[in-house]
Amino acid sequence: MLNEIVDTIRSLLCGQYGRKYIQNYGAGGIYALYELDLSETRTNERFEFDGDSIIIQEIDNSASLRLNSVDNAPIDLMKVRWISSPYDKFYITNTASAGDLKILVGHDGIFRSGSISPIDIATNSIGNLPINIAANSIGNLPVDIEAQTLGNLDVDIAASSLGNLPVDIKASTIGNIDVDIAAQSIGNIDFDISAQSLSRVKTQLHYGAVESSQTASETISHDETHDFVDYDGSGAFCWATFYAAAVSESHKIAPYILIDNTAIYPSAFMMANFNSHGYNTNTSPVKLLNYAVDGDCDLIWIPPYPIPFDSNLKIRVYGAQGVGKDVNVTCSWFYQKLT
Repeated sequence: MLNEIVDTIRSLLCGQYGRKYIQNYGAGGIYALYELDLSETRTNERFEFDGDSIIIQEIDNSASLRLNSVDNAPIDLMKVRWISSPYDKFYITNTASAGDLKILVGHDGIFRSGSISPIDIATNSIGNLPINIAANSIGNLPVDIEAQTLGNLDVDIAASSLGNLPVDIKASTIGNIDVDIAAQSIGNIDFDISAQSLSRVKTQLHYGAVESSQTASETISHDETHDFVDYDGSGAFCWATFYAAAVSESHKIAPYILIDNTAIYPSAFMMANFNSHGYNTNTSPVKLLNYAVDGDCDLIWIPPYPIPFDSNLKIRVYGAQGVGKDVNVTCSWFYQKLT
């Protein structure tokens, strides 16, 4: 009998009489906001409120909730953000961690609100799908897309901290996929692409690094090696030019670049070798701008994209066998080094 009376009163409060009461006297007691500091450890801390709706407005770290009794199973609030069930008390458990927990409670019949929920899209066709996320911290952000046809997929994420970002796309046809990442530190970036046809994969690295460029000259003799650059650190090589002034055997100067102590091309590859292999002003990535036996030899090495190095960059010239006189070599270079 008592339960029937309680249910009757609840239905009146949640119906037109309840709404009329709120209009006349306000909504005090209809809802409440609990703001909890997660730096404090809680084990089934009790909170009193008679309601049937719970919304997790904000949660920065893991916490659980039990309705009505500590004997009930805990509800993971990182996964469940909206609860609709009668209760007169609830219990919160959390280990000490950074951040806050904000819980909005109320009577669903006369109090409703919205909350953030996972995005689940199921449709036959999707046009443009721009996603723009700005946050101080982002945990895992899995993206799983299966579509017959996928138009543009632009993802722009700005975050101080970003966890794993797995992206799995299955489609018969995919348009452009543009990914722009700016970060102080990035873990592994793994690409697994299976396609019948692929137009181009372009990867461009922007290190946020300190630019280093300079021009220097050195006299090179027979069987002599000189490093214009010997940088210990990480960064990206952009380009270098080598000019050997006209003198006997000037065409036997060998310019080369070492990425992490590995030469990009043979270390004894002289200006004469580049000429005999057909390099000229139109070839790439090496352009032989000028060449003459015992004359001015001018070469530029400019890759299509910066070449990253992890531990060392050397820009070097070598006076190959047969250089009988001193050759004046001028080198200019540009690379980015991390601070």
